[in-house]
Amino acid sequence: MYDNKFLPKLSHNLLEILEDNEFYDITIEVGNEPYVKISRTHMDWMEQNFNLLYKTSFENNSFMELRNFCTELMSKEPEKIFNSIDFISLSENCLISLIQHDNFQISDIQVWERILKWGIAQNPELSSDPNFHLNNIA
Repeated sequence: MYDNKFLPKLSHNLLEILEDNEFYDITIEVGNEPYVKISRTHMDWMEQNFNLLYKTSFENNSFMELRNFCTELMSKEPEKIFNSIDFISLSENCLISLIQHDNFQISDIQVWERILKWGIAQNPELSSDPNFHLNNIA
């Protein structure tokens, strides 16, 4: 269906979009003069990689704005974190903090399904088949 030139071209186009200084959403400035590092990124990427950002925000006190961004996202739009690609990698403390906000734009059932997915990912020896668990209870 696709020739072998399609994926390299797609990858190249994606990198161009992510490196595009004209259309970035977020500017992150880290450090003190004269050692300031400015990073420009796209909000969607930050939301999808929330766990990486959250962990990084605690690595150094100069990342306080990044930490504030994460905390604000958790309180205002927690469903974005539930939908992030690295949701199952969240720490237990982060997940508990997220659940405590309780202002989800998704149903309680969807929240519960994601929490179960997280729990199974933390305990790979458990089966993800719900019938397996029901049979063991009875």
